[in-house]
Amino acid sequence: MARGSRGLWAAAVVLLPLLCPPGAFPKSSAEPLRVLYLHRPPYYERLPDGRAGGALVEVARMVLERAGVPHEFVEMPPRRILRMVRDGEPVCSVGWFRTPEREAFARFSEPIYQNLPMGALIRREKAPLWPESPTMRQALESGLVLGLVKGFRYGPWEERFREVRRSLAVERIETTQESLFRMLCRGRVDWMLICPEEAGYQLRVRPRLRSCSVFRRFEDAPEGNRRYLMFSRAVPQEVVEAVNRAIRGVVDSPEYRGIVRRLRDVGGGRP
Repeated sequence: MARGSRGLWAAAVVLLPLLCPPGAFPKSSAEPLRVLYLHRPPYYERLPDGRAGGALVEVARMVLERAGVPHEFVEMPPRRILRMVRDGEPVCSVGWFRTPEREAFARFSEPIYQNLPMGALIRREKAPLWPESPTMRQALESGLVLGLVKGFRYGPWEERFREVRRSLAVERIETTQESLFRMLCRGRVDWMLICPEEAGYQLRVRPRLRSCSVFRRFEDAPEGNRRYLMFSRAVPQEVVEAVNRAIRGVVDSPEYRGIVRRLRDVGGGRP
């Protein structure tokens, strides 16, 4: 190597740490981001081959791939997910609602989906007691027993529960939504709140539920909740920003529109 070239190379080596400080380059050996999901089809589910599936898992996978974020999906119960995010482990989770309580310990992406307005599954023999499209108040004051999963958030419905609490027959049950389906069919409760996306899926895959209940939309139901990717504070802000840029591209794609169209097919929920 010529003397002049050796001098230039030496100068470059000296200046490199100043021009590119530690952390400026991505680490090729960095651990993939753990993306936590719970089992709640059709949004998220563990497929028979062990892979993560479901509509919002598909969306999250498209977003993270477009953002260039190495990742792996891990199934986990919801309470453990929240604890890991709150404890500051470097994780992300799919499809959560954004609340002031969670914003105190987590970062949120831009929305990846907005649910359709919430409806209800009502026991088939009780359905004639409601109009075809009841108002929220008509449903709550019908005298029929509403089954709720204890600990679930029901958004704007919570205010309605308080408004009509004296005449409202409610069972807040320490159970899962799947158990509530069985209670509905056995007559322990008369109706339950459910998003149309979930109702369509459950009525397709559960013949007994389809035979014992029908789906009803509410005339005045508020707009559905938006769902987000939720990051712990240990995930760098630049990663969240890269994900947000990717979301803007994904939600405009035909692939995303196809996922949403399938998710919102409530054909199985019609009586």
